[in-house]
Order: sequence, then structure tokens, then C-alpha cells
Amino acid sequence: MKCVLYKLNSEYRFQIIIKNNMNKKGQYLISTFIKNTTAANDIKMIIDVDPVDII
Repeated sequence: MKCVLYKLNSEYRFQIIIKNNMNKKGQYLISTFIKNTTAANDIKMIIDVDPVDII
């Protein structure tokens, strides 16, 4: 999903929203997936748990 400011300082931004009803087990699965995910050096990932500012 594109961010509200999808291009900022000549860089594109996207957000991924993950919802789960599995409580701790779901959190464990998601955190394990994120820890094992590698991205190219020019990609920056920021993780915000329970964000308030989603539009």
C-alpha cells in the first residue's frame, strides 16, 4: 500500500499492514519471518508495532 507521502526526498515509500488474531503465536511467526528476511542494501525497513498514525 502506498504511503500518504509515497515519494519523499526522491525515495519511494510503501507500508505493509499485518493484522493477526493469533496473539503470541502470530507475533512469533511474524517476528521470525522479519528476522529471516533480507533486503537489498538500498532498502530500509522500519517496523512500527501498533502504530497510531495510520490513515
